[in-house]
Amino acid sequence: MKESLFYKNASEALFRERDRLISFCETLDKSPKDKKQKIAEYKCAKYRCATVGRICMLLYHGNRVYQSSAIHIDIENRLKQSTDVLAILENASDEEKIDSKLYYGISAIAEDILVDLQKKISVATDWEKIELDERIGGLQFAKACLDEAWQKRKDVIE
Repeated sequence: MKESLFYKNASEALFRERDRLISFCETLDKSPKDKKQKIAEYKCAKYRCATVGRICMLLYHGNRVYQSSAIHIDIENRLKQSTDVLAILENASDEEKIDSKLYYGISAIAEDILVDLQKKISVATDWEKIELDERIGGLQFAKACLDEAWQKRKDVIE
């Protein structure tokens, strides 16, 4: 499967963070004593990993599906909600369509999740706020990875 510059840069950054968080948690899972001492950090890493992992999987499966000339339902449904993005996609070359769908679709999904989490934080208890903060941080990180990869792609094109 051919990997675009956008996909390569975004997936490397996202999967590196996801793998770092998984490694941290797995290391603590092997040592109950250390895990007990670092349970707050462990839980925070799990929450952050969940949101980063979700964006990783959208990117990975979206790319895989679009490369096979199929459609990714979650991404397509979100893209349909934005006439501005549909216009961009309509004018994009065949080579740019996949990257554009991945970037704009996944970015919009991440923003939707972010808005939902931010609404919940105002009524959350102390530990729920920490969980939501970690999930929000993971989404912000993932969105920043997508944005950076998109900018690098644009810099090469221009």
